[in-house]
Amino acid sequence: MLSPQRPNENACSHRRFRVLPLTLETGEVLPTLVDFCSWIPVRVATRWVVRRRRWRSMPSTLANDLRSLGLLYSWASDALEGELDDLLEDGQPITGMQIEDLIAFLRVGGHVVDINRATISGSNTVARHASVIRDFLKWAVDLTSQGRRPQMVSFDEIRHRRACLDEAFHAITRQSGGSQRIRPLTEEEVTRVDGLIGPRRKGDGGLVVPLQFASANPFRIETRLRNWLMYAIAIHSGLRRGELLKLRLDDLPRPDSPGLKIRRRAHDIADARRHRPGVKTVERVLDLSGEVRAGLRAYLTNRAPSGRAAGGSPYLFVTTAAQALSITAANEVVGVIARSTQIDDLSWHSFRHTWAEALAEELLTQHREEETLALLRTLGGWKPRSAMPLHYTQNAMARRASVFLRERNERLYNTAGGQR
Repeated sequence: MLSPQRPNENACSHRRFRVLPLTLETGEVLPTLVDFCSWIPVRVATRWVVRRRRWRSMPSTLANDLRSLGLLYSWASDALEGELDDLLEDGQPITGMQIEDLIAFLRVGGHVVDINRATISGSNTVARHASVIRDFLKWAVDLTSQGRRPQMVSFDEIRHRRACLDEAFHAITRQSGGSQRIRPLTEEEVTRVDGLIGPRRKGDGGLVVPLQFASANPFRIETRLRNWLMYAIAIHSGLRRGELLKLRLDDLPRPDSPGLKIRRRAHDIADARRHRPGVKTVERVLDLSGEVRAGLRAYLTNRAPSGRAAGGSPYLFVTTAAQALSITAANEVVGVIARSTQIDDLSWHSFRHTWAEALAEELLTQHREEETLALLRTLGGWKPRSAMPLHYTQNAMARRASVFLRERNERLYNTAGGQR
């Protein structure tokens, strides 16, 4: 439920908008954009959430999108003669000059607006806000999308208006450069992490059974097996942090269904965590390595203190009190690993990037680039048209090209007797 606070006079001297979480009876968390002075939800943005974006994104992504729309509504409250919702509901398009004024507001004026954490800083951030606003306005052009009685506007006119919006926002949205990519771990760093938190191994590299952990392991006995399993699944199967935390006991491999199931469960009533993790994109089923399977058997069958705490939680990874592990607790786990291994930029996503880089390298040795991309998208849970796997294939091809050039130059040098 919404818990409004009484806004002060200074806050209402300018129209401000806030994003608040609305929890429905089904357990779904529905972010809602409200006027900070009246606490009334804005109409068209709410329809956009309910009718379009609600089923296509996680609540956290949806909240970020609404913060961008909060900037649009804040600009409109000062720049337009009427209410933005009224104009959109009447099918009146925003003109090119108004869009130019909006873009100027995003670039230099948005910092005066207090949209929860919707800060304006740098071209990438401005481009992201502009992209969300553009897509929202394109959606609102068709009144049937809003669930309203359509006016006499032809499909050709709707396509024309959307094309005009694309053109008007093109200059600012194309400024979105490549963000700082999370660095994959080197082989030495992976070995360092394995040696720190992994179980003891025999001379041939196999696990010592029953599983044992070194005394130098930075975690308590109660959490060592759990934390290693989370790391092992992440780096062996490329799972995101939210996907790890959302795993349930009924997702685990069974004799009749041997794969690990990655399911969305965007509106999971059983999840009582304050900040619910989520499966970001595509569901999938993944095979697990023998080591991970052995670790899961030990985690589920061992008694305290090393095994999984017994309790009513349906989730795989739990605290010692048998409560579902929170995002904050998971971040603390990787923080301990980072400090202990002196890998300052380590995060859960580092393991996913390491997995994807290695997988792309191996796939390219057996498949063409197009097939490698398709396999990466399937195994990594990316959407069919996602461009993200392309980064990994390009990096793998660049490494192969560097190796080839180095070997070629060495052959030329040796052929010439070292005189080239």
